[in-house]
Amino acid sequence: VTVVLCFRLPVSIVAIATATFFAVCAAVFLPTYTAALFWPRATKPGAIASMVSGLLTSLFVMTFFHAKEATAFGISRALFGKVTLAGFPWTVIDPIVFSLPVSALVLVVVSLLTQPVGAAATVPRVSYPDPRL
Repeated sequence: VTVVLCFRLPVSIVAIATATFFAVCAAVFLPTYTAALFWPRATKPGAIASMVSGLLTSLFVMTFFHAKEATAFGISRALFGKVTLAGFPWTVIDPIVFSLPVSALVLVVVSLLTQPVGAAATVPRVSYPDPRL
């Protein structure tokens, strides 16, 4: 299967796949990681909701709006007969511009709406050594 895909897909698929991977990773993990380090009020449901919303937003924008990935995936063309669902400038704006703020906003909102039950429900806080010692 891999060999067949190798000859059927365009040469640029490696660059597109790498960019897709890093964009999805940033949208999924960056808000949760940052909150785990700097915001003790972040909760486990907030982190999970943030990761899911970041993934779904990133994949949605890549599949239907960002021209580079939408062309490579071909899902929008198969479903709607158009490469992208929107025109310029939406086709050249990177998906991370949408998915990262959505992921961060969902983390904050869900964490504020859910009560931390105890230490197990809160994302662990990193403690730093006292520099005076």
